[in-house]
Amino acid sequence: MRAHRPKYAEMTEEQRKKDICRSYAHQYLKAGLLARWGCEECGNQEVQMHHADYSKPLEISWFCREHHLALHRKQFA
Repeated sequence: MRAHRPKYAEMTEEQRKKDICRSYAHQYLKAGLLARWGCEECGNQEVQMHHADYSKPLEISWFCREHHLALHRKQFA
């Protein structure tokens, strides 16, 4: 995955903003300062982070892979 991911210097400003936001949230999760919840749609415990607003890195919604993909399909359709 790292081989295909763009280097920080090659990222656009928008990509950098998203990358920083995700990193910030993952550090809080790792430190135990952020709680992981079940999927907001079905309650599944295998969840992924979703940021509706990248300027608020700790405002996270949790979705299972199926519902996370469906959300993105609906947002960008």
